[in-house]
Parts: sequence; structure tokens; C-alpha cells
Amino acid sequence: MKNRIRFSVITILIVLLPVCSAQAAIDSGYGAVADVGTYDSCAVLCLRPGGLNDQIFNGGEFTTSASATIDNGTAFGFASAMFQGDVFSPLLRSRAESPLGDTTAGDGIATAVQGYTYMGAAAQNFSIQVSLSGTIDEPNASSEGSIEGRAAVYSHPDAPFGTNYSSFISEEIASGGDLLANEQLFLTTSLDLSSATLDFTLNPGDEVYVWMQLETKSERGAIVNALNTFSMTFTAGDTASLQATVVPEPASVWLFWTGLIALGFAGRSSRPATTRNWLWRQAM
Repeated sequence: MKNRIRFSVITILIVLLPVCSAQAAIDSGYGAVADVGTYDSCAVLCLRPGGLNDQIFNGGEFTTSASATIDNGTAFGFASAMFQGDVFSPLLRSRAESPLGDTTAGDGIATAVQGYTYMGAAAQNFSIQVSLSGTIDEPNASSEGSIEGRAAVYSHPDAPFGTNYSSFISEEIASGGDLLANEQLFLTTSLDLSSATLDFTLNPGDEVYVWMQLETKSERGAIVNALNTFSMTFTAGDTASLQATVVPEPASVWLFWTGLIALGFAGRSSRPATTRNWLWRQAM
């Protein structure tokens, strides 16, 4: 009877181990970053021209959500990135605000990357719609604000987790990868909604990444709000054939550890009573 129990537990572990580890096949397969800062304003809208006065950085590689906020009395910045849905698509939010007429600026940058493996049996076309919404309020002539969303689909066997758009796309991906699709969206004081479509084709076994970044900037009193999100939605292609690179599901982890504990008890109960009593006395 005891041998049958032990055999059953070992069988369960053998079945569950691939389930718990299968999702980790792609290195650098996912990550979420929130990066906010305040810096000295410049004559024309720019990003952190003279370096940061203050910065909060949260998240990174192998993180499924991240958020950060700065409100230090001179400027405000907020950013958050997380994954949602069955295909773990990125969802980004950001907001920035700076004092009217002041020389301090603020920004919020949210970045996320998600890896997928195409498990289909034949080549298939996919489409992703990226949607950006938000508002920019510039109360006087010197106020400047901006909202920018960036998205790319690429394949690269050794691409690092990148948070800098220009260097990541033009240098890292170009150095040894394949950029399948790339889009940039901009909002203005008169445009509060924009969208674009990323079209690409996958062959069986292809490993690809979807990279997204949302950036808000505020200088001299601008109120920049992109809390309505920068998000993506698959609009073509069988998403059931895409295996997203994510952490193991909680249920799988629970079953795995339950199996380990059961195996331990099975081994403990198989010892002779005299051996168990001797071990107990030694522990005391």
C-alpha cells in the first residue's frame, strides 16, 4: 500500500514538473517597469536634459506589474505597467504635472515586454491593435506637455530587456534580430485618442516579443494625463496558439508543493517506528 502511495505521488510530480517549468522556456520573456522623475526644464520640450533631480524606478525583468509615483512639491510623475487577459497583454498608464511658470519638469514612463511562442501547425497572420488615449492641458503659452505611445513586435534570440526606445529598437534589435512591426502614437492638446495596427506573420515554433512603452512629459505647468491607458488587443490570428511566457499559474505551484509535502510524509511514514522514535529523541 505504501509503495503504491509513493509511486502515485512521484507520478504526480513527474507530470507537474513540466507544467511548472514549461512557461520559462524563453529567457527575458517578460517584464514591467515604471520609471518616474523630475528634472530641470529646458527651452523646448525634452526628456531629462540635465539629468534627474529625483527618480523612482520600480519593476524590471520577470515582473508582471510595477508602479511608481513622485510628488515632491516641485513636480509630479506617475507610471504603472501590468499584464492582463488570457494572452497577458501589456496595459500601461502614466501622468505628469509641473508647476506653472516653474523651471522643474516631470515625467512618467511605463514599459512592458511580453514573449510568445507560436504553437500552431502552419504559418498564420496576426494583428495587434494598440490604442492610446489621454489629455494634455497647457494653461499658458509657455506650458508644454506630450503623450507618446510606442509599440514593436520583434524576434531576437538574445535581446536584453530594454527600456530605452531609441537604442533598443535601432541598436539592440537591429544588431541581430528581426523587427516585424513598429508603431509610434502621439497625442496633442486637440487629439486625445489614437490607434494603430501591428501586422505580422508567425511560423510554427517562432518566438516573438511584443514591446510597449508609454511616456508622458510636463513642463511649465502642463497637466498631462494618460491614465486612460495605452493597451493592446489581438484583432486577428488564433491567440489560443500563442503560449505567453509568464510565471507558473498559482494552481500549478500549489499542486507541485503539495506533491512534495506528500512525498515527504510518505517517506516518513515508511520508516520503522523504532527509527522514528530514535530520530525524535535525537531532535529533543
